[in-house]
Amino acid sequence: MCGGMKYRHTDPETGEITARTVYFPRPQALIPIIDEDGETLVQWGRRETDPDFHDFDVPHNGWARLESLDKEYWQRFDPAKVLIPALEFCEKPEGFERSVWYPAMRPDTFLKGLKLIQRGKTFVYVVTHPPQEIFRDIDRVPVIVNADFEIQEPMECAFEEALALQAKRPKPNPITQLGLFDR
Repeated sequence: MCGGMKYRHTDPETGEITARTVYFPRPQALIPIIDEDGETLVQWGRRETDPDFHDFDVPHNGWARLESLDKEYWQRFDPAKVLIPALEFCEKPEGFERSVWYPAMRPDTFLKGLKLIQRGKTFVYVVTHPPQEIFRDIDRVPVIVNADFEIQEPMECAFEEALALQAKRPKPNPITQLGLFDR
């Protein structure tokens, strides 16, 4: 699916652009979305560890299957499609000890998101579909789109290349891997 992502962040005060990393398990994890109001950070889905978990009844996860978007399950929340300006996403394939980062995003592409608003709070869900051959070791992948929401193919990098890139990264500290100190 998409257990974490890196995204570009522009500091509103300095204009400095940096890359930030966020993992879904982090309570109230925030990711950027682009909609008719511009770019905003919003909560990525909903999890039991969120302090306000019992205040909302939006779906209890962070993903929406592309084939289910027209079902009552989502439609009762009056969803809106949004763009998520991710740079990379990660998933932990079955049998792997740690997550694999997939450098699949081109500069002109985004992850497709589904925005729900309930009682004044905005949530976003990453839209997923069955993987292309490039992601053969995971069961669902984020839908990659252009600014017009047309589905795009990921960059042509083989799974082995993604693993090689991952192997070059320093082994993450378990505390920082959970994103507890990401701001």
